[in-house]
Amino acid sequence: MTDRVLVYEYAVARGERDLVGEGKAMLEALLLSLREYGVETVAVAEAGVGVRWADVVVRRESRALELADAAVVIAPETDGVLAEKVREFGRRVRVLGPSPEAVEVAGDKLRTLEALEGASTFRVPRRGGDVTVGKPVDGVGSEGVRVGPGELEVEFVPGSHHSLLCVTDGESVEVVGVNDQFVALAGGEFVYLGGRTPSRSGRVRRVARDVAEEVVERISGLSGVFGVDVVMRGDVPYVIEVNPRPTTPVVGAALEGPERLAEALLEGPSPGVWSYSGEYVFVRSGAEALVPEGFRRVERFGDIEVYRRG
Repeated sequence: MTDRVLVYEYAVARGERDLVGEGKAMLEALLLSLREYGVETVAVAEAGVGVRWADVVVRRESRALELADAAVVIAPETDGVLAEKVREFGRRVRVLGPSPEAVEVAGDKLRTLEALEGASTFRVPRRGGDVTVGKPVDGVGSEGVRVGPGELEVEFVPGSHHSLLCVTDGESVEVVGVNDQFVALAGGEFVYLGGRTPSRSGRVRRVARDVAEEVVERISGLSGVFGVDVVMRGDVPYVIEVNPRPTTPVVGAALEGPERLAEALLEGPSPGVWSYSGEYVFVRSGAEALVPEGFRRVERFGDIEVYRRG
């Protein structure tokens, strides 16, 4: 039995101003879900960073670990930060998430490509090509991802941009969100602005479960809440990268089924794909022009505005 869960978000805990808005969104979405499920929670926040829905907020990680018996860890993969935190916290409490070894694979874009090559349900971009996308090997999100040269260069895959938000115990997989991504190209760099869930693409919805299950099969130790970025090139899914931690679309899942999300995380997933009673759009502050007509604002998590229709 899990009595109290630490939901740790690196940017909020350290007051990293460039990342705290989106980090706080994921943190609060999980805190809301766990609260609705009846589980007490702990969060770590730098002075001046407000956090909603946590039963206890402390300043020091060490104190938070004393108060909790399980933890969800959200941190950037850059420079091995996420793997280090998972390893560190795992010495003190049960981590509701991937093993450090799985983080080291999924957090390294080259090792991810190598692990996923030869998959039967999807493809991965090949190295090089006439038009390439350059990216840091261990970057977070779309940071540093651009058309042209980079530390890791893969073929540019034209198509529609999507993501999967999943929960797994290492065997079964529950796809809690099949999402469309709002991605812009500014100055040659890709910029993530938000998304919509559930996806309006029947193509990606049809392949979502098979893709997620094979990703879990191929990255040993993947567990907890994780994300998969997918580009649909016609009917063919390309897995672009795997995020071994919660991702931004968790804000939609937390509003649609908070107790169901918490149950999947704590008790284990129910294989399948969620059906939503409404449609959600979530955008960064300043990108409200992307919200279609007919949606009403229902919540704000961090700097992520959430709108619903239906």
